Amino acid sequence: MKPTDAEHDDTDLVRRVALRDAEAFTILYDRHSTLLYSVALKILADPEEARDVLQQVFLTLHEKAAVYNPALGRPVAWLSVMARNKAIDRCRSLKRQREYAERIRQETPPFEHSSENPTETHNRDELDYLHAAVAQLPDEQRQALTLAYFSGLTQQEISDTLSQPLGTVKARIRRGLIKLRESLGQLLD
Repeated sequence: MKPTDAEHDDTDLVRRVALRDAEAFTILYDRHSTLLYSVALKILADPEEARDVLQQVFLTLHEKAAVYNPALGRPVAWLSVMARNKAIDRCRSLKRQREYAERIRQETPPFEHSSENPTETHNRDELDYLHAAVAQLPDEQRQALTLAYFSGLTQQEISDTLSQPLGTVKARIRRGLIKLRESLGQLLD
């Protein structure tokens, strides 16, 4: 089967991306991002996660375009397999995160209330407010905050534990703290 002009063109674009040609990168993105997003979305069933996978695919293209071998297949096939594999890896990672978060939730001892001292009652109420506010956070933010503040892990250790980029962990902790501040402000006002 004879390669089409588009296939030759894609191969040339990947070669140009390897030479850090931004225009070639943009053309490949415009040409194939919808397909690659669809591949990721079909596997992940989550638009945000699919967008993250799409970003990872194009980051990998940018970093590894020089290793592309046209004898092994067309560029769109290479990128599609990359999107599929990254989406499957992300599914596995999300499953591990959910299992870990559930284990943490199950292992976290419930708050015990043993005294009716007014000061302790006030502290208990504040702990109940805090517990309620933490429970309202999205799983990813609650998990990152739990590991940071209750398990004492550094952000890098959380990143390693969850197999998440450090920037993602930092953002989740920050967004979680902002939501906690808002929730606690509403509960205590």
